[in-house]
Amino acid sequence: MLAGLQKTSLVNFPRRVAAAVFLPGCNMRCPYCHNAELALASPSSFNGNTQSANEYYELSEIYMFLEKRKGLISGLVISGGEPLMSPALFELIERAKALNLAVKIDTNGLFPGRLEDLINSDSLKPDMIALDVKTSPERYGELLATNTKEAAEKAKASILKTIDILKSNSGNLETEYRTVLAPALVFEEEIKKIASILPKNARWRLAQFVPGVCLSPEWNSVEPYPLSKAQGLTALAKSLIPDTELR
Repeated sequence: MLAGLQKTSLVNFPRRVAAAVFLPGCNMRCPYCHNAELALASPSSFNGNTQSANEYYELSEIYMFLEKRKGLISGLVISGGEPLMSPALFELIERAKALNLAVKIDTNGLFPGRLEDLINSDSLKPDMIALDVKTSPERYGELLATNTKEAAEKAKASILKTIDILKSNSGNLETEYRTVLAPALVFEEEIKKIASILPKNARWRLAQFVPGVCLSPEWNSVEPYPLSKAQGLTALAKSLIPDTELR
């Protein structure tokens, strides 16, 4: 199985020089996603695309790279796709921890049981979780690979459960909440609803939508919010969750 690899990052893991691994497979189809190849791939049998501009590596190559760079990096970001779907996740965490690398997991929050298992594990507990909160929970059905009423209800319950798990572990697990200001998906009402389910002391980071290489081609022509609008949404979010910033 292949996975994406960013060999060095100064921004994906706060206060650390890190590498980032992008595991294939996702249960969501966010139209603005920039990792379409990974989102659409099988979690266990991704073989890459010879026409891709991205670089993919066998897991064995990634493990060798981490071994060679262990003195130069202090963290590993595990992203995707959705890493909690991947059969490679546990081994990747184990390899990182054996090299004394801190582990950060980026997740969409729809696998609360698996996340809770990791958090409660003595050997696999991550050092940080970054949770992507896409929109208000009631609208998650619009973003799923399986578009049914049952799937939408399950997704809503799952994101709420994940946030509850992170709230209950806030004292011993660094957590960041992230939301892309995607037009048509995040308006003032969504900002208010997201804020209502986050802990009041949450670290909430908003980001502008960026067109260009979106999973849904029609989104490549969608205009991002004007800066003034993005700043207005950020101000609204900050009035509700003080530790909010626009990146």
